[in-house]
Amino acid sequence: MPTFYDPVADAEEASQALRGLAHASRDFGHPEDAYGVIGDLLGGVRSLQQSIEQIAQRHNRHEGRAFDDAGSQAAGIRDAHRAAEQLFDAATALDTVEERLNAASQTAGRIAWHPTPTTIDTDPVDADAIDAEAVDAGAVGSEAAGAESRWVSVVFLQGDEADSVLWLIDRDGPEAAIEYLAGWDVGEETTNAAMENGYVYDTVPTGALDKEATASVYALTYNHDLGHVGLYRRHPIPPEDRLDAETPAPAPVAPTTAAAEPAVAEGGEGRWVRVASFGRTGTERVTGILAELGHVDAIDHLASWDRGEQSTTEAITRGEVYDTLPATPDDRVLASGPYRMLLNPAAGTVSLLRHTPDTPAPAAPAPAAPARRGPELLRSYSSPGAPPAAPAPKNTTAESGPRGGAKKSAPAARAKRAESAGSWFAHPGVSAVKHDRGLGR
Repeated sequence: MPTFYDPVADAEEASQALRGLAHASRDFGHPEDAYGVIGDLLGGVRSLQQSIEQIAQRHNRHEGRAFDDAGSQAAGIRDAHRAAEQLFDAATALDTVEERLNAASQTAGRIAWHPTPTTIDTDPVDADAIDAEAVDAGAVGSEAAGAESRWVSVVFLQGDEADSVLWLIDRDGPEAAIEYLAGWDVGEETTNAAMENGYVYDTVPTGALDKEATASVYALTYNHDLGHVGLYRRHPIPPEDRLDAETPAPAPVAPTTAAAEPAVAEGGEGRWVRVASFGRTGTERVTGILAELGHVDAIDHLASWDRGEQSTTEAITRGEVYDTLPATPDDRVLASGPYRMLLNPAAGTVSLLRHTPDTPAPAAPAPAAPARRGPELLRSYSSPGAPPAAPAPKNTTAESGPRGGAKKSAPAARAKRAESAGSWFAHPGVSAVKHDRGLGR
């Protein structure tokens, strides 16, 4: 490290640094790195020129202390002036070096280096651990076709943290970014952390404008416009942990496409109710929460707008109740509990839907009472000018009473009492009860 106050120590360190650069620059793994080296050398030449001029000035300024080995001051002053003159000539000669390096730096900056297609070794952890989880992307046959696996999140960066990786992609290509981000993969620990936080996916989660690249067991997604980049690793499911064909598969941990969502079963098991919807500003906020904390916290944030039955009623009023999720091909669908979040960063929209079980169907209305011949039901026979009441039908069936003789049937008795009540619409049963309790006229 430079001292900025000890010229002897700093000069020695600069000499060692240039010596190391002379050895290291014999081979450039990435030729595009030469542009940065040229820029550093250009700055170094300018500092070297300034240092030489300052040393020359010191020779002239301290000439009174100059002597030769024989003790002659005149000879010492003459040599001090000569050394200062030669140092100024060397500093002047560096003007040409500075101009040439500056021109070379500008020319090198216009070069777009393309990466050499080589096999990238993306193994940042123990080789045996990765081999145990690796799935040969080029394998064919029934064994590869029947392999089951998930994608676990290794790292997701956005904003300033993603700028350097996006720059690396532009400079060296996606393979170099995969190799760099694979350094965050610590094997089983990364897998366990992804499972605990819900960052496990059936397919690689990509948005409408995201670009994707793969290498070995890794998949890279990146978006220059939104400024984020993510790396995912394929995690195979061991045969002993796979579900039998007849066993219903569990819901995905964090489905990312509409196809991965559990469909609402036919027969009225439930409906999807839109409880919240936001534009670009809300989308940016949810995207930030999603990147920092995960999809569960992002959905919890939107769920704070859910007011239960009130939200359901408002959604019904707006007509935002659906039999299936209203997701478009560009929507990214994320799930947590009864909620589904539809995120479309390109369109700047985000909405939250809640799965609500069907309410029981309302009971069928009671059949209308059969129309009865005669005047209107609300017209009493006791009203002025009303027609006389029709006589109740006579019971033609008689049975012997306890004291002999004929006993009127119960319907006939109720009809007789209803007739005496003087109202067409009086129910026979009600009239009988009123009569028995002494409430009738």
